[in-house]
Amino acid sequence: MSEPILRLDDLQKRYGALVVSDHVSLEVGAREIHALIGPNGAGKSTLVGQIAGSIRPDGGRVAFAGRDVTGMGVSRRARLGLAQVFQTSNVIGGFTALDNVRLAATATDGSSFRFFRPLAAERRLGDRAAAALGRVGLAGRETVLAGALAHGEKRALELAMGLVQEPRFLLLDEPMAGTGREETERLTELLASLDGEIPMLIVEHDMATVFRLAHRITVLIGGAVAITGTADEIRADRQVRIAYLGEEAP
Repeated sequence: MSEPILRLDDLQKRYGALVVSDHVSLEVGAREIHALIGPNGAGKSTLVGQIAGSIRPDGGRVAFAGRDVTGMGVSRRARLGLAQVFQTSNVIGGFTALDNVRLAATATDGSSFRFFRPLAAERRLGDRAAAALGRVGLAGRETVLAGALAHGEKRALELAMGLVQEPRFLLLDEPMAGTGREETERLTELLASLDGEIPMLIVEHDMATVFRLAHRITVLIGGAVAITGTADEIRADRQVRIAYLGEEAP
């Protein structure tokens, strides 16, 4: 069996007396789409921060692509191939869609966004950005200001900003947040098209999306892992149905 792309071992995080990560362990396989679900206050956002590198755990270990990255920050993890799509919009509204993606592309080489670079390098960067926009269905929207895009287009743009980094792994924090049903369906199909190409961990409330995409699902309740399993196993679990899917105990 291949090495998992992401492995969390016994992660612990507390704020005073409040335990938000209670000995969390999980793995995401090298070709897996893994979903993380749980009720509000379950500790999902804190766990995302520990995976991305913006929150330091109090105990435990984060391994990415076979390396211990527990002590690394966001930028170092990004250079190793961990790309994040945020819950809230991360686009620059006054930049065009193309320039937003070009800016994100610089994260792969650690350089800043420079207006004076060799012409050949500038063209390659533009070609990469345009290809990423095409991949997410935004071909022809390159020169539109990001702030003028529809909400669903902004979510697609954020995904393009992740894809242009040629990541080894995508961390998606509520990618469907604020989208309508048609936008959600388009984004879900877009993510499905990456199945087998880029492993992902998706934190999402939309259960139709989760059941459509995820090979396995981890349920977080009270900061601890309640169960990890397939969609069918999650649907059948009584504790999950009561705590998360809204069913009442008999």
